[in-house]
Parts: sequence; C-alpha cells; structure tokens
Amino acid sequence: PPAPPVPPAGAYPPPGGYPPPAGGYPAPSPTTPIGEALSYGWGKFTTNGGVFIAASLIWVAIAAVALFLVSLVFGGFAGLADPDGDGVPSGMGLGFSFGYLIITTAFWLLAYLVQAAFIRVSLNLTYGRPARLGDFFSFENSGLVVLAALLLAAINLVVGLVAWIPVIGWLVSVAVNFLVVFTLWFVIDKQLQPVDAVRSSIQLITANLSTTILFYLVGGLILVAGAVLCGIGLLVALPVVLVATSYLYRRLLGEPIAP
Repeated sequence: PPAPPVPPAGAYPPPGGYPPPAGGYPAPSPTTPIGEALSYGWGKFTTNGGVFIAASLIWVAIAAVALFLVSLVFGGFAGLADPDGDGVPSGMGLGFSFGYLIITTAFWLLAYLVQAAFIRVSLNLTYGRPARLGDFFSFENSGLVVLAALLLAAINLVVGLVAWIPVIGWLVSVAVNFLVVFTLWFVIDKQLQPVDAVRSSIQLITANLSTTILFYLVGGLILVAGAVLCGIGLLVALPVVLVATSYLYRRLLGEPIAP
C-alpha cells in the first residue's frame, strides 16, 4: 500500500506532551531545570559577587534613610492626630491609619524597585552581559516598573488583610506571592504592562506547577538559611536565588541562555 502522507512542517505536537503555553511562548522543557538554575546562580555569583554585595550595601543604606524619613514625617502626623497622648487618635484614628498605610506602601514600593534593579542585572547575566555597579541604580522603562511595583504593593496590602487569619491567611499570602513571582521579570524583560505581566506570570507558573513549586520552596529555604546567619548570609543567598530565578524564567520560556 502507499505510504501515509507526510504532515507539513510545524504540524507535529511539541515534545514531552506539553501543551503550548499561552502568550505564544514555546513549550516548557521536559526536564527539571532546578539544579541547573541554582548551579547557574551560584556560578554567576562567584564571578560577580563583589558587585552584588556592594550594590546591596548601598541600597540598604538608601532604604534605611528613605524609610526613616517617611516614618519621621508620618509619625509626626500621627502624633498630631493624638494630642492627648492616650493612644486613641482623634478623628476615629484616620491620622494613624493614613500614616501606617503610607509607610507600608512606601516599604513595598521601595522593596519592589530595588528588586527590579537586581532582576535587571540578573537578566543581563543570562544574556551574556556583564554585571556593572551602575546598572543596579539605573531604571529602564521606569514607568512600567513603578506601575508594576505599585500593583504588587497593592496586592500585598489586600493579602495582608487576611494574613492575620491563622493558617488560612498565611497560605493565601504564600500562594498569591508565588503566582505573581515572575511579574517583574515579564515587565523588565518583555516590557509588558503590569496587569499583563501578572497574567503571564500566573500562566507560566501554572503551566510548570511542579517545577516552580519545588524551586520556590528550595529558594525560600536558601533565603531562610541566609537570614539565619545574622542576615549576612542574605548578601550571598539573595543574588544566587535572583540569578537562578532569571535562569529558570528564561528556561521555562525555552529561550537560549548565555553560559
């Protein structure tokens, strides 16, 4: 009998049985890249550790001054709202709650902006670009980054409303932060709008759920181990995990990564 017709190019399903993810990205790799990502992060830190540590110390100093000034200003407003000093602010506590809201929002905003600077450098390493100290303090597409930071800060504020509930609140907080973990990567690397970046992060993570959950847990343990060492270990743990996350992000998208 005649041979069956050969299907046209591109008609074959992706290998490994993975459905193509949303957003036009290639299918995820059938292998688990967690060990590769952590090894890559450690290797890049050993050759760029001095730059990462210097940038971290400078940002810690900047953040300390900024948060002190914000706390000083809005702490004063709270004092004006409670002239009797009885611990009950006048005006139904609006002064205190407003100051607390501003301080909390400023904290999350600054934290995400600093994280964005480190993410950009870690992504540069995966593209084969050098890590330079000035890159930790330059913001490309700063408007998108600020909007994404505000969106993530708002998400954390909303999640914080239920975080006080025993067990359930903690699980909700962990789950939400897990699903949006790649948001800043999509904003910085693909210049997506913040809402689209959140959606893309959720899609990429849910399409690679087992891999990303395991990496999230291992990365969290590394950060906890760094924090236990009087916080000094975070100077090593944070860069390693960030670079490893950039590797995993691009690996799951099927993109080539510089050695």
